[in-house]
Order: sequence, then structure tokens, then C-alpha cells
Amino acid sequence: MIGTETVQQSELRNDGHAKSGLVLPPIPMPRRMGAGRRVTIMGRLRTGEPALKKAEVVDIVPKTGRSGDIFVLTMRNTYEQAGKTLVIDTFDAIYRPAVPPGQKTTATVPTKARTDHAWSETTPLLNTLNFRYGALTWNAHRIHYDGDYTRSEEGYPAIVSNGGLSMHLMVDAALKHGTGTLTGYTARLVHPLWVGELIEVRGETQADGKLRIWAADKNGTLCGEMDLEFKS
Repeated sequence: MIGTETVQQSELRNDGHAKSGLVLPPIPMPRRMGAGRRVTIMGRLRTGEPALKKAEVVDIVPKTGRSGDIFVLTMRNTYEQAGKTLVIDTFDAIYRPAVPPGQKTTATVPTKARTDHAWSETTPLLNTLNFRYGALTWNAHRIHYDGDYTRSEEGYPAIVSNGGLSMHLMVDAALKHGTGTLTGYTARLVHPLWVGELIEVRGETQADGKLRIWAADKNGTLCGEMDLEFKS
């Protein structure tokens, strides 16, 4: 949450995202969703000392999948202190075309989550939790708080829980069950979670400094996967 981009109210689009070219490059599709993240941690930020964040566009790739044409944007944030790189955070976002009025968004094909986990942690996705996370990260995307807009304009059946929140809850659960110092993780989001429901994070037993976890919704649908690495 360090170095979050802030945008003035006048610079927001109707959907709550920043206007094209202000924070993110212009992409000819309006609907944006987080898809994945790769984080490498080489050190810890020190309080009371200046830090530098560098943001760069790594790639913009057009693709065609089961849900139609999309663009995949890859961004990289690098955090430095005293001339030393401490964290590299690379994330992917998917851009989709607008949903025709009155139609529903193309559904992601659900896959059942594994049930052979060694442990699990469940968190209710309360409106207040979703709101506070969005406020902390300056995320004004209306699908995370405006139910009428979410259903009528973007075709989702309910308010969408923030994907960044899902990844944070997954990391939090992993830290409860992992041992050693976290040095990085790779995450992939595969199905939306809805505000008012729950997220269940399931995990294997850590082995050789590696921990695999995944997230399921109330129906046992797989919503996200994450591989974490720890050092002793």
C-alpha cells in the first residue's frame, strides 16, 4: 500500500478509474480487473528514511480467449531506499470491452477448489472491510461499492470484492502458517468474489521454504492461487 497513486476527483472517469494517460496508459477497452501479481522482496523499508518508487509499463498484449477479445497490461513498481532495490512488484490487469446495456458480463468458467488442504482460514467479505481497503488504496472503481452501477453498467450480479484485498488476505493467512521470512510470491486470480460472501484460504504444509495456497468462495469455487517463498 506504499506509494499508492492518488488522482483528483476531476480526473476520474465515470467508472471511478483515472482518465486514460494520467496513471495508466490508454487502452481501448474500458473494463479493468486485476489478474495476478509477482512480488520479490530483497529487503525491508526503513522508517524515517526517504524511499523511491519507480513505476513502468512492461507490456500491453492483445489476446483472444473464451470471454472474447481482451488486453493484458503488465505494470512494474520498484521500491528503492538509499540506492538499493528492496521490492519489485509486477502485476497484471485485464481490460475487457464494455457490456451492452442490459446484458451480463461473460462469466468465468468456475473450477472447484482443491479440498486436500492442511489448513484453512475464512474471512467474511464485509462491506466495511471492502470499503476500508478501497479507501486505503485510493481505489474508486465503482464495482467495489456501487451495486446499481455494477449490475447495470458492468453486468456483474453483485458488488465485486477487491482483488487486491483477496491477495492481501491470502498473504495474511500464509504468514500465520508459514515459517521464516517471506521473500516473494506469485498470485493469480481466476474468479470474482462478491461482497457479503466469504473467502476461504486453504493451504498445504510448507516444505523446503515453499508454501502453496489457494482461495475458494462459499460454493467451493476456486478464486485464486498463490505460491510463496520463505527463507530461514
